[in-house]
Amino acid sequence: MKKNKVELSKITTYRFGGECKSFYSINSPNQIEEVLSQSINDEIFVLGKGSNIAFSDDDYPGTIVKNEIEFIKLIDDKGSINVGAGTYLPDLSRFLYEQELTGGEFLLGIPGTVGGAIKMNAGCYGYEIGNYVTSVICYDLKLKKVIELQSDKIRFKYRESSNLENLII
Repeated sequence: MKKNKVELSKITTYRFGGECKSFYSINSPNQIEEVLSQSINDEIFVLGKGSNIAFSDDDYPGTIVKNEIEFIKLIDDKGSINVGAGTYLPDLSRFLYEQELTGGEFLLGIPGTVGGAIKMNAGCYGYEIGNYVTSVICYDLKLKKVIELQSDKIRFKYRESSNLENLII
């Protein structure tokens, strides 16, 4: 993990955006606390693949954390999996297909990450990711600690999860 200066137009799908002087790419959950310790008083924005965002061409004044925590682990023979929030949804869909697990086909056409998909309850063709989530491990920005939310405690609605504010998935 390293603080960088980044042209946001080079890392988003729509190619909009000015410069961000406080940009971090993380690939491990314990790097979140390290970023937060360096970003006191900054607004924190968590970025996945940048497929659903258009930044202003002005410089971005806060801190951006690009979530690159990417992994998919099969947990048991019942098809339970553990997935990193930075995992690309089409990669997850392909993994499920290769493991002969059904239900993830709709993810193939969504160009985002697991964390963003959970935050916005992404879906298509009548399917939503919230129907497949059992729990989410997050860093709570207010409590300054890692918490786990069971799916029944997450308020999944059409294209949103209304109670995941101030949490980094």
